[in-house]
Amino acid sequence: MESRGWHVTLLQIMLLLVLLALPAAADCTWDSLTDYTFNYEGAYSSQAYKASFKDGEKAPYKCQDGYLPSSQYSGPRILNATCRGDHWEWDARNLQCRPVSCGHPCPNGYCKNGDVTPLVFNFPQEVTFTCKKGYHLVTHDNQYWDPNNVVYCQANGKWSRPTPNCVEVVCPQPTPIADGKVDPPQGIFREDATVQYTCNQGFTLNGDATRRCQNNATWSGNDPTCEQRCPEPKPLPHGEIKTNRIYEIGAIIIYVCDDGQRSSATCGEDLKWRPEPPSCTDTKRQTVALPPSPPLPTTTTTTTTTTPLPPTQCSPLPSPTYGKLFSKDGFRINASVFFTCDEGYALHGPAKLVCQTTGIWDPAMMPTCTAPPPWIIILSVCLAVLASLVLCCLGFFYFMRRRRRSTPPPRNYRRQIRKPGPYDAISNDEVARLGKPLPVTSL
Repeated sequence: MESRGWHVTLLQIMLLLVLLALPAAADCTWDSLTDYTFNYEGAYSSQAYKASFKDGEKAPYKCQDGYLPSSQYSGPRILNATCRGDHWEWDARNLQCRPVSCGHPCPNGYCKNGDVTPLVFNFPQEVTFTCKKGYHLVTHDNQYWDPNNVVYCQANGKWSRPTPNCVEVVCPQPTPIADGKVDPPQGIFREDATVQYTCNQGFTLNGDATRRCQNNATWSGNDPTCEQRCPEPKPLPHGEIKTNRIYEIGAIIIYVCDDGQRSSATCGEDLKWRPEPPSCTDTKRQTVALPPSPPLPTTTTTTTTTTPLPPTQCSPLPSPTYGKLFSKDGFRINASVFFTCDEGYALHGPAKLVCQTTGIWDPAMMPTCTAPPPWIIILSVCLAVLASLVLCCLGFFYFMRRRRRSTPPPRNYRRQIRKPGPYDAISNDEVARLGKPLPVTSL
């Protein structure tokens, strides 16, 4: 008996060792229950609550948001999967999920004057809208359509944005230009139509001369303007022109010759540069040396170059018409020049110019003195006349009041004593009862 018991114990020990040697069965994981179509529908919403399931445990699942059971499936909406070792055993009814369809985004499946791509309208597909030539996209309420707008099919089966429309590109009428004209001035301006801007004589165009109707129904560039400017100064032979390329009335340009000579010109009200540019001499002069003796008829050519000296002053400036110029240091380097206008005239432009070390005035703009507009003069006269009338009226009323106070009363004027009335504080009967005589009224 003891031998038999010992054999049973040995068998149990060997069986235990065999079980310990077998690998432990793995659990089913939460992640493996969820894929791009199925979604775990249990009481736990994340791995933080339940990271794994034991063998034999069940877990509910259904189609993810944005997916529906296929048309061939007729079972319950939520099914159970069973953990078998380290994998899931799906329900035998084999749930198949398909993406939700949002349908064609254009009415009746047709995008008028445009197109949509790709032709896949299921969740979560994005689509792009385009228009044919001569048309552009606008929102459903006819507002600007941002090209960066994203339209995609949502999980609820609806598009993320209302479908845009393709409307014909028609630019607004071009803005008229003062002191110039636009051609054509009006009409129907479709995509790629152009207009030309020109200025009247004596004016220069500032901006784009040609503007094009763009696909977003706006004109290219900005509205140009016509300004009174002097023409581009012609190149200076044997010298250069220093300018900030602002050629309006009063602008100053500096002529610098290769030999160091400097002068300036100002854009006048007649739109001409005055004075005339200087005549610069060629600093590269060629000289021929004569041979020392007849037997050696050798000719040598020498080129002499003169290095210009740094400027010591800026070009002299004239006084503005109807104004004066003041400078205690003249026109030398670092000198300041001040401008004032005669009474009744306004200064237009800088009131102070400084001569730089380069020999150029800063700013390079000659001020002008302009008379006030006629309407200001008329308004000033009217105000002066009105003020004079008010003063005269006040003086007249003051005189009449003083005169009325100083006039004596007429000779036949006598003070009248009023008769007692029925509403006096003491009546006649009361006076009689008091034993007093009645008052006598003298007329």
